[in-house]
Amino acid sequence: MDMAEDGSHSASQFSAEFHLKHDEQVSETDVPLETPTAVDGEAAAQWTAYISYDFTQGPVKTCTTGRTLCNNLVTTGDVKGGLNSNFCKALKWSPDGTCLLSSTADNTFRVFEKPAYIEYEGSTIVEAPLTPVLTISEPECVYDFQWYPLMNSTDPATCCFLSSVRDHPIRLWDAYTGQLRCSYVAFDHLDQVQAPNCLTFNLDGTKLYCGFNNLIQIFDTHRPGRDCVRKPTSPNKKSKKGQKGLISSIAFNPDQSGMYAAGSYTGSIGLYDERNDELLCQMRDTDGRGITQVEFSRDGSYLFSASRKSDKLLAWDIRNTGDILATYPRQGNTNQRISFSLDPSGRYLSTGDQTGDVLIYDLHTNELAKRFQGHQDVVSSAVFHPTLPLLGTCSGQRRDIILDAPVYDANGAVEYIDVDASDADTDEDEEGDEEEGELKAASANRIVVDSSVAIWRVPHEWVPITGEQEQQLELQEAVTEEMGGVETADQQASEPSVL
Repeated sequence: MDMAEDGSHSASQFSAEFHLKHDEQVSETDVPLETPTAVDGEAAAQWTAYISYDFTQGPVKTCTTGRTLCNNLVTTGDVKGGLNSNFCKALKWSPDGTCLLSSTADNTFRVFEKPAYIEYEGSTIVEAPLTPVLTISEPECVYDFQWYPLMNSTDPATCCFLSSVRDHPIRLWDAYTGQLRCSYVAFDHLDQVQAPNCLTFNLDGTKLYCGFNNLIQIFDTHRPGRDCVRKPTSPNKKSKKGQKGLISSIAFNPDQSGMYAAGSYTGSIGLYDERNDELLCQMRDTDGRGITQVEFSRDGSYLFSASRKSDKLLAWDIRNTGDILATYPRQGNTNQRISFSLDPSGRYLSTGDQTGDVLIYDLHTNELAKRFQGHQDVVSSAVFHPTLPLLGTCSGQRRDIILDAPVYDANGAVEYIDVDASDADTDEDEEGDEEEGELKAASANRIVVDSSVAIWRVPHEWVPITGEQEQQLELQEAVTEEMGGVETADQQASEPSVL
């Protein structure tokens, strides 16, 4: 770990300042979730048990979009007038777990409601169609999107998400109506509108952090428009100080310390203090070709990262040394972003790979707990549900194809004639997030295109919470309620409110 240039923070000081913990904590495997008999949100809030996954069995697919996304073809705009197969680029559960939000290559957001029947333990699992309840089309390539962190479907005012679209302002969309609520406008040094490569809310949703080249811009979420705070990550282009490169991912530490991490396409990861947005220290991934995702562990002591054209995920120790503690192999030698997620307990990490497999790692042992085939194409997202034993996955990659009568297989995947490899357009777009990957050949001249979204039920059992754990829960709920009260007062005092 490289310390900040001014040398004002040693590793021990850094650890002491940001990682003061209670003497007793709920263990990572004992985080409570919804009860197996919960029917609505209020009942689910009465935690009495937590999930214990059984990865000796394979997850079962409960619903899928099938081949509906494959039928959409995206024009390339090149002189050959080629076509791309549509594919799902990313997938995210809403914070309350009621729906999934996908971003696809046709520049469209789709909201999928979680089917009610998959909540019931005794329900028979029959693979059913998954159809969007809301679609929102964007005019240009989508760089990133993010749910409002306090989203709760019982409060429509909180049901919204942000989008970053090339050459357009940041937009806040209503997830119920699909209407635009407001915009946050970022400008470059020529006073031209620019879209951030990544964006995220802070933990309480009052600030919006956006990543640019050598720059993080911070907006007050209650004040849309162009007013923002600009925080350069490096003094200037020639300077060797600070964090260099295009900021590609930002994540906040869930331990309420105010620390956040920013990854860049130069392979560096900077740790910052939200109180003054100053760089505390840096870590560097020398194997990949740019960081695509960073995420903290549930207890805030570790940081996980993914990189482009890298066959492994990394776990960093941010408590003292900044060393790499573990690596998690996956086939990811591609420019396409393949994301990962942590389950609510913080024990398991899920990710996809180029072969269509979904991998689940046990972070206690750093061993592969389960591997199963989720799709017949690249799995770009494999995300745990925030409270239920469910896993959402999506698949597909960019392919140049010749339009031909499609042939469907038994799994709903579609086959098209592939362009000759020497003629295929593999250029990346200016932000470096366009996709490439090895083709899965169905025959000498046909490829399988599996662009779909699916929800899986993970085998599990519900384990009752002990009395000691209930005391810890009551303490956590009291702290949460206190924070919520402060936030509500701040929101009422801040006008105009858009959330």
